[in-house]
Amino acid sequence: RFIKFGSKLFFIADNGNDGVQLWASDGTAPGTHQLLPTLTPTANFNALGSCFVGFTTYKTDLYFGAEYDAHQCELWRLDTAAVNGIKQFSLNSIQVSIYPNPNNGIFTIQTLQFENTQIEIYNVIGEKIVSQLLQHSNTELDLTDVKSGVYELRFIQNNLPVYKTKLLKQ
Repeated sequence: RFIKFGSKLFFIADNGNDGVQLWASDGTAPGTHQLLPTLTPTANFNALGSCFVGFTTYKTDLYFGAEYDAHQCELWRLDTAAVNGIKQFSLNSIQVSIYPNPNNGIFTIQTLQFENTQIEIYNVIGEKIVSQLLQHSNTELDLTDVKSGVYELRFIQNNLPVYKTKLLKQ
């Protein structure tokens, strides 16, 4: 459970106080430290524990599974630009209600986190069929002109995917 990434060695360890966590080292004692994400005050903090299955790299990023909040086991990314070093990568990191689902075309979307949020709808072959900016915490999405079927709804916030779910248009 070690991986060399860039000029550092990343590994999981338990310091006896915080449970199993992600650590980084440049090979010196002063350069070895625990990495923790920045969490909201209401977030539930849990150690990596049984969620951690290993590291993987893709292009210039290091990814791993962790359970840092109420969303349980999720994908996280090492953020070398951040002080804490860890950034949540997973989708569904915001609270969203979509109803009724399924229905005949008029969906209601409720979320308190709508600022700088774009909604995108994709068909089953991955074509974007709808794109609109959320203007309010309670938004009506009209898909009456779209064929019946299963669609993927994505929320893009500040150019990052933050939520994904399926819509069923009857």
